[in-house]
Amino acid sequence: MKRLFGVLGVLAMVFLVAGCATPPKEQQAQVKKEPPPRFKEMKKHELVVESSPTGEKKVVLKEETVVAEEPAVERSPNVRAVSRVTNLEGQEIRDLAISPDGRFLTFAMLNPQKVWNIYSVSSKGVGGIIRNTDSNYHTINPSFGTDAAGNVYIYYASNRMDDPRFHIWRVNSGRPFGVTRITWGRSSESYPYASPLPGGPVLYSSKLEGARDSQVWMVNADGTLPTQLRDGDQPSFSPDGEWVVFVRKDQTTHLYNLWIMKKDGSNLSQITFHSGMGRAAKKSASNAKGSASNAKGKAQTEAVSSKDYSNMVGDVHPKWSPDGTRIVFASDRGRDYYGRHNMDIWMINCDGSNLTQLTTNGSDDDYPVWDPSGNYVYFISNRGFEWNIWRLDVGSLGNMEQPGNK
Repeated sequence: MKRLFGVLGVLAMVFLVAGCATPPKEQQAQVKKEPPPRFKEMKKHELVVESSPTGEKKVVLKEETVVAEEPAVERSPNVRAVSRVTNLEGQEIRDLAISPDGRFLTFAMLNPQKVWNIYSVSSKGVGGIIRNTDSNYHTINPSFGTDAAGNVYIYYASNRMDDPRFHIWRVNSGRPFGVTRITWGRSSESYPYASPLPGGPVLYSSKLEGARDSQVWMVNADGTLPTQLRDGDQPSFSPDGEWVVFVRKDQTTHLYNLWIMKKDGSNLSQITFHSGMGRAAKKSASNAKGSASNAKGKAQTEAVSSKDYSNMVGDVHPKWSPDGTRIVFASDRGRDYYGRHNMDIWMINCDGSNLTQLTTNGSDDDYPVWDPSGNYVYFISNRGFEWNIWRLDVGSLGNMEQPGNK
């Protein structure tokens, strides 16, 4: 009997310990994983040229669907802080630029008349919005340049003069009137970028009607001597004005990659290789991932369909760092919580090494620009279900993790 009671006592102790090791329901609820992020589809407008039945061509807005994530937090290990600079409720913005002194951020915003115009705000997030252009025609792609006398200008692309083609114009940043036309070509021109050297030339993209791809051109600030450099798009100068970074579409994958060259078109070199996936594999993977996402996160997702891999664009909108060693850009090579490709901010050394993902939020992060100090990167995002300007603190990049090409 004593042995029986001893065995029962041991069993009782085991059950007691097991019971103590099992937390009550309240504690179990506390150790559950945080809920997955909530996603929402938002509208984004792109400019396209359409022909009427009579053959007349005009510029129209085309709606596209992009995904936004809530909350707006950033979980990337490669940045110390992400701060919202603007509070533009209900607005749509694109094409970010920063003034040479770093005081102002300039961007294109779609007004209630569904026309893009150029506006500016303080980079510190204080004060109101300044309107730099007031036109009934679309005005996009702002950038800054300084003439030999020290006057600061905003360069931009516009279809002023009721022309379906866009041309390069500029306006004095301190006086929003007296615009000057810079280019007079027969092609459609966009993405102007003035040399950081006072009075230096201006880069821009040019695309002839019916052409497959754009070309990088350079022109004097007074509009003289337009010169073709290379096939490519979205060019920008290095801080010393000697090098150019631009994007070029791969003819096999149809995805954009980053290239650099000297300002005369020599020393051409590709520095990113966004391979994506084969077209057939893309559609197959998209369908599979879409099914998995719907089964896994239907309750947390608001009418979000899996993004078709065939809609990937690649690496775009590159900008050189103030010290001339790195290039920041936007890319859809990353994936969100449910495995969908989405636009994030990335960085790479100008020699093609040290590829680093800066943002990981499942929203549309795009149009990055450097602060003149080199400590911050500003960008446009729809995180939190609103289009706003955000700022990344990249001062800790000496201890970066390297996720590589996902």
